[in-house]
Amino acid sequence: MRFVTLLMPRNSDLLPEMLALARYMGYDGAIVTLPSNASRRELSAHVSELKSVAHEVGIAVLPAVLFDETRAEEGSRAQWLDDLRVARILNLRGKEKILREHARREVFHVFLIPVSSLHVLKREVAEVIVSKSKWVLVGLRELIWSESGERVRLLSLLSKRRDVLSRRDLNLLFVAEATHPSELRSPRCLRSLLRQAGYSDDVIARAVSERASRLFTLWKPFIVMRTRGRR
Repeated sequence: MRFVTLLMPRNSDLLPEMLALARYMGYDGAIVTLPSNASRRELSAHVSELKSVAHEVGIAVLPAVLFDETRAEEGSRAQWLDDLRVARILNLRGKEKILREHARREVFHVFLIPVSSLHVLKREVAEVIVSKSKWVLVGLRELIWSESGERVRLLSLLSKRRDVLSRRDLNLLFVAEATHPSELRSPRCLRSLLRQAGYSDDVIARAVSERASRLFTLWKPFIVMRTRGRR
């Protein structure tokens, strides 16, 4: 598996087109979020449908459910998701102390952090994440869709975190979070953005493709944290 993306379809009708387009763009795998308000029976049906479509398209998928911070405890209690092999995604909009806390706890194994929030990923927090073999997904959605002035600011933020994100021992992937087929971007596009931020080809290779398959072979009931940056 060379490339993995994160798909958050606005509705299930978009899923076949999004998976097919992702495969066409060169992605071998996709983390796909499913409805968070679905019952166990409904979610099981969604998972079956997702796997059926993915099989037809020829792309590996990792089903996931998104929980916001107000439902964090509900997410941690949803052990039945493990039976369906569905990843629990925690969508937090907190501050640095929230990442510090959950980096140490065993509930969360993967963190999704948009570029505007990379200030929360301090060196000492990264040390904890590395020591516990957790994952960091850096979401590039806001960078991709930013206007020229905002893009300069986001590229600067991304550049400033190179010391942490370039660590060879950090499980890291850069992902474009797409909610619609028109929002999908190719791996080449992501590489271009990262080069603009000053990342070396070696780091880009590791964080865009080389580690992709390891995320799919990791099976724990893991959670993705998303934090909102300061404005």
